Amino acid sequence: MAISPDEEPIVAQIMKVFQMRQKEIADTMRREAAEELKSVQRSIQALLQKFLDNVISKELFDEGNTSLLMQRQSCEEKLGQLNTDPDLYKRTLDFLSALRSACQTFCTGTPEEMRLVIVETNHGGVIERLLERECCVFPVHARSAKCPAVTKPTK
Repeated sequence: MAISPDEEPIVAQIMKVFQMRQKEIADTMRREAAEELKSVQRSIQALLQKFLDNVISKELFDEGNTSLLMQRQSCEEKLGQLNTDPDLYKRTLDFLSALRSACQTFCTGTPEEMRLVIVETNHGGVIERLLERECCVFPVHARSAKCPAVTKPTK
């Protein structure tokens, strides 16, 4: 992926906005998950109290409690995932960096390096299908005769 010097400020601005929105969205999701967990905890307590007060039967308590415990587990997992998942902004930056590196290697590397890029980045045969159609995986370079993707690599 080649980004011209003129395009760099645009990409930087997009990533800055993305970073701000990603944090805002993640914070909102964490807050909502924590509120949902508290609500489920209150429901469990209310259900238990109704059972202890003999307002509901054991069977009804067991049924409701099982459902609420599953809901609580789901909320806890969601909250845990939101708190431990790597930062989406950082993962996107890492992806862009890896994509730039793969493009650079593919468009300037030896045939063996090109083959390795195809093998390492080929998920579900997408790259091979593109090359079979003589499409450049990295369209910015396709305009240049220097791009080796214009010709099919040997397998």
